[in-house]
Amino acid sequence: MSFTITNRSTGHSFPAIPGASVLQAALSAGYVLRHSCRTGLCQTCKTPVLSGTVTYEGSLYGDSHLSEQDRADGFALLCQARAKSDLLIDTDELSGIESFPIKTVPCRVIGLDKVAPDVMLVRLRLPSMENMRYAPGQHIGLIIDDKTQRTYSIANDCKPEGVTELELQVRHMPGGLFTDKLFNGLRVGQLLKFEGPLGTFFLQEKSNKPIIFLASGTGFSPIKAMMEHIIKRGIHRSRKIDLYWGGRRRADLYLFDLAQRWSEEHESIRFVPVLSEPSDACAWSGSTGLVHAQVMKDHPDLSGHQVYACGAPLMIRAARSDFATKCNMDARDFLADEFLSQSDR
Repeated sequence: MSFTITNRSTGHSFPAIPGASVLQAALSAGYVLRHSCRTGLCQTCKTPVLSGTVTYEGSLYGDSHLSEQDRADGFALLCQARAKSDLLIDTDELSGIESFPIKTVPCRVIGLDKVAPDVMLVRLRLPSMENMRYAPGQHIGLIIDDKTQRTYSIANDCKPEGVTELELQVRHMPGGLFTDKLFNGLRVGQLLKFEGPLGTFFLQEKSNKPIIFLASGTGFSPIKAMMEHIIKRGIHRSRKIDLYWGGRRRADLYLFDLAQRWSEEHESIRFVPVLSEPSDACAWSGSTGLVHAQVMKDHPDLSGHQVYACGAPLMIRAARSDFATKCNMDARDFLADEFLSQSDR
């Protein structure tokens, strides 16, 4: 029996696919719904089901990341839920990445640069007859042992015609399936394979609201790609940009000079570095504490801003909650990409 899924917010309808999630069915029909981790943990795809029934039978993670209250209120995780009847859902549809096909591509490591004790800048080159188009902010899934994926944000802007080289910024997670290999033996010239582009974290260019970028650690990676895009296309001339980057130590802000240069060269761009545990040795004179708290201090009213947050889940969840309850943040203007370790999943 076939079922139809309808999105009330747009009026679009599409067929459910037997055995596939609601998200997969939407993407197959050309409708891009908000999603990121594809496990349900980040809850980017959490959506109210206004009518109909879903099942999590056959999904990898089920609804384990939904709270009891969410279940009672009729929310579903679209990356895991399967239609069990006709459905009426209510969620955003995104434009701007529909034409970027997700594909599996081989690549070669052409650069390894250790920019901090635990951060490696990795450059990948695609085959000579291949290129990739994506929206700055999206990520790829590196395929390990032909089955397991580890996701990393793309750190460089994309040309209109696509690019043949990608930059990743990877933090070493001791015991990590890929990062242990990266920091203890991966060499320039080795071959890898990835799937992409993935995710719906990217710049909403139709808005004219001032932008606040909020990064912790290697959450700077997709923000770097978006900043390059903004500067290259002159978006900063019409939208004020505040970039907040937080870390525990000075070394965690591994491309500090680049972010500082953006601020110095462009009047509408402000860079605010924040350290939570600065050492005496670094003689830190900048902001200290939680990076999202510094945003709230500088912007007590966020009702007219758009926030792009990327990095540690705890930071993002605290920012999402505090910005909404204390700074009048419209939830639709808070766009985030949580960096989830495998242990988080």
